[in-house]
Amino acid sequence: MPSSRSSMLKLTPTGPAKFVTSNLRVTPLRVEPKDVATVTVTVRNTGGEGGTYKVVMKVNGESSATKDVTLAGGASQDVTFPYSNEKLGDYEITIDALNIKLIVEVF
Repeated sequence: MPSSRSSMLKLTPTGPAKFVTSNLRVTPLRVEPKDVATVTVTVRNTGGEGGTYKVVMKVNGESSATKDVTLAGGASQDVTFPYSNEKLGDYEITIDALNIKLIVEVF
């Protein structure tokens, strides 16, 4: 007679390290000149093996900062960058295919 209980199957990532980024955010989204905003992105290793990924933050298309993050297979970590600018304006913050706008203005 078949069992009516379902069994739980735990899936474990396999293969080489593969990194994906998600959840890009900037806090606060509006700052005054020279004030510091914090840029945060989540990096996940969806592969089964550990590895290192270089996170590149671009501002208006230009590389602004980089950080290396080393993750075990299946692990994730938030990576943060401080950012400030003296000039008023809108700044597009990009990490991989993710982007968000930061506004520098006088309140």
